[in-house]
Amino acid sequence: MREEVRMIRGNIYLATYEHKHGMDKSIHKTLSGAQEWAKSIAADWIDMFLSDDDMWRNLSIDEVVENWGEITGHTEFFNIEEYPLND
Repeated sequence: MREEVRMIRGNIYLATYEHKHGMDKSIHKTLSGAQEWAKSIAADWIDMFLSDDDMWRNLSIDEVVENWGEITGHTEFFNIEEYPLND
């Protein structure tokens, strides 16, 4: 089988999710892809941190991700870093 090599130019986005068990990482071609990854994690775990009548429940998922540190008592964090692709 022949190895396929593709030239990609531009940037990549490294999304990280820090939590008590370590750090999850995901690399994306677009900023929106990295943001969607963070949103999906927040949506999966939000019930672990909030009661049904919690004031944070009124936030959009974008606002939840932005405030995740506060929501989790500063024990978990999301971060997205942009890196250029070099030859």
